[in-house]
Amino acid sequence: MRKNILITGATGFLGQVVLNKLLDNSEYYLYIIMRPNSDTKIITSNNHRMSQFEVVSLEDPRELTQKLSKIRIDIFLHLATNYGRNNESIAQILEPNLILPLLLLKSAILNDFCHFINIDSFYNKPGNFQDRLFDYSQSKAALIPWLKVNANQIKVSNLILEHMYGPNDKPHKFIPKLIASAKLNYQDGLKLSPGKQLRDFVFVEDVASAIEMIIEYEPEVSLGYQDIEVGTGEAHTLIYLSEVINKILGISVAAPFLLSEYPKDEIMSSFADTHILKLLGWGPSHSLESGLRKTIGDL
Repeated sequence: MRKNILITGATGFLGQVVLNKLLDNSEYYLYIIMRPNSDTKIITSNNHRMSQFEVVSLEDPRELTQKLSKIRIDIFLHLATNYGRNNESIAQILEPNLILPLLLLKSAILNDFCHFINIDSFYNKPGNFQDRLFDYSQSKAALIPWLKVNANQIKVSNLILEHMYGPNDKPHKFIPKLIASAKLNYQDGLKLSPGKQLRDFVFVEDVASAIEMIIEYEPEVSLGYQDIEVGTGEAHTLIYLSEVINKILGISVAAPFLLSEYPKDEIMSSFADTHILKLLGWGPSHSLESGLRKTIGDL
């Protein structure tokens, strides 16, 4: 039976991978929410699969609400987010992190037994508060009470992603920045903390496969709220990460650790509890090295 899936953030780093994966399955029909100023290259590149999706404009939220009231949606997949790393205003951060998902949540409630999948981050796990991502963290966290209180009418899966990486990520993100510096033998002025922070590095294609598995899985109980942590379940230090990058690139110069202090609110350890995904039969297909090889090969 065909599933109608509404997806936001389809042009983002994770969204592009998820979109292509979902379009490979003829049992899905996608409603792709797009802002008028969105980069539509990934959408137009799928013109040969036009029969599997429809683009819905976000220009007027009232029109969106009206349109959604006439469509049967089985899965609401909210991937859109704004980290506030580019001096965005509070309004620009709140719109994808809180306002848009609340708008979609109200539409989801009108669809009996639908599934609302929200993408969250390890930055919002208890004890992982960071001042430099305050607006992002608070706007994402503010959505959770609404998801929980409405989970008696719909099924809600809140996916808590660990440190995701892969090809085509933003160059200012940590792993692309570290790879770029390594290619210059770390002569670009990069200064790193002692590097003993533990992170669960999960490849973007593995995250996309976890999302698809959650979409495919239909439990007997179709209502309720559940946090699902998405990662490999293993943690590595930033030092080890840099050593793997150096190995792939054939570089002997050590990364410039110990040149700065840990941020006062640094998260020193984070990794996923993957027991829920294991019960579904999911496991990562990429080791850290194989994922980094794909990432470096596409940079």
